[in-house]
Amino acid sequence: MDTTDAFYDGEVAYFNENLPNLIPVSKAFSEAIVNGPFAPILSGVRRALYQAA
Repeated sequence: MDTTDAFYDGEVAYFNENLPNLIPVSKAFSEAIVNGPFAPILSGVRRALYQAA
């Protein structure tokens, strides 16, 4: 990866500018998953994954 390329600088600038807009959406998505009707199932899956690791 050539980090001296102007295109790379543009990508970094884009992400730095737009990532804060994604954070509330990501948080709302996570809360919907955790508080949704499948939360008990997902909790069991999460425990199984941590035990397997």
